[in-house]
Amino acid sequence: MKSVIDFETRSPVDIKTCGAYAYAAHPDTEVMMLAVRICGQEARVWVAPAYRHFLDTELSDDELQDIINNCEEIAAHNAPFERAIWKFKMEPLWFKPLPLEKIRCTMSQALMCNLPRKLEQAVKVWRKDAPQKDNEGHKLMMKMSKPRKFRKAELSAFPDPEKAKATQEYVYAVLSKGGIPTIKNYHQYIVYPCDEPMFKRYVEYCRQDVVAEEVLFTELPPIPERELKVWRLDQTINDRGVGIDRFHAVKIMDMVNKVEDILTEEASEITYGAVSTMKSSKAIIEWLQSRGVDTDSASKQAISDLLERPDLPSDVRRFLEIRQTIAMSSTAKYQTMLCTSCYDGRAHGTMIYHGASTGRFCLSEGSMVKVCDDAGCVYEKPIENVDRSEKVWDGSDWVYHDGVVFSGDKPVIEWDGIVATEEHKVFISDTEKMSLLEAKEKGVRLWTGNIKST
Repeated sequence: MKSVIDFETRSPVDIKTCGAYAYAAHPDTEVMMLAVRICGQEARVWVAPAYRHFLDTELSDDELQDIINNCEEIAAHNAPFERAIWKFKMEPLWFKPLPLEKIRCTMSQALMCNLPRKLEQAVKVWRKDAPQKDNEGHKLMMKMSKPRKFRKAELSAFPDPEKAKATQEYVYAVLSKGGIPTIKNYHQYIVYPCDEPMFKRYVEYCRQDVVAEEVLFTELPPIPERELKVWRLDQTINDRGVGIDRFHAVKIMDMVNKVEDILTEEASEITYGAVSTMKSSKAIIEWLQSRGVDTDSASKQAISDLLERPDLPSDVRRFLEIRQTIAMSSTAKYQTMLCTSCYDGRAHGTMIYHGASTGRFCLSEGSMVKVCDDAGCVYEKPIENVDRSEKVWDGSDWVYHDGVVFSGDKPVIEWDGIVATEEHKVFISDTEKMSLLEAKEKGVRLWTGNIKST
């Protein structure tokens, strides 16, 4: 017997910032429902006890556990999320652990077949007449899964409405990064959009999702057993996690922030208040132009190029040195460490199966990429002409690859010599990455690595 499952949850924690494990482990993340579809049968929805005043559950706890026990394979789209939610939210409700050997991931199946990662896109590409994801229901899910702001009537119930509004903003800001607010009774500031009609509509959305997932699970080729071993190893490594020194991460952030405050104050004095924050590229460019410096960028590379000029006034040179120093002292990586680490002090889910070779067309035809041949010669060639015998640069080393894969056309943008999809990740330093769109919008030059053509 095979089945497909899909959880629906709500939480003030930002899953994109903290990752699935920290999201699932946070005490303020709640399970709302779980859709279960035994392949070939109608989908049924288990409703969490806290929401059964809206709608009675279609599956009792015992029935759900029996299905899990009797199924040989249990599939989910992005199964690591379902595994994390089951571990941290269902096991405390006395459900037995999900056996890893039973789990299958339809997202991994889709990637193996060179289909898009997202469920709705993968199903549409695979078979146009297949049951599709409920897009209207998806909008409702996005609304109900995150807390909302107080309404005016709700604020009026507090002795000090303005203080309540500010407190709610603080609570949400802390929780979104996986933290716990220091104020007492902070739960009174967490408000979700939810009523009986909305919840019933949400259930139908959840029910439809497993129907779409079953299409991928039953119609796509199954992941071979030898590849399943790789996927299970990936899950085991992510379950184990990586130790994070939270104490020193916090100390480093505090130290850097103090130095940044001192340098920012000095920059403000140099510019007579024209630049009050070094995060405003527009203000920096305008001040530099007012001092006779011809530039239209405040990126790292642009600042480095300007500092090589011998004719810079002393105040401009000092200002640029401050800008360069602050740009080099990013604490983003330490904030990420703190956000993704769980109660055990470890960051889980740091490895993404099939993440380095997505199976989707990313760089556009004609994009020049550096390759290295067997003789060690490094040169550039169009991506569509790259041979499997040639190694490519992955940001830290020359690696072999499975060849160029084409899976259709997508809109692309151009920035700093790269033509690619907006979401394509690019290096901006030896340790930092961002999407090509974000790099273009911020005017950040791309990092090409410490490699030279021969």
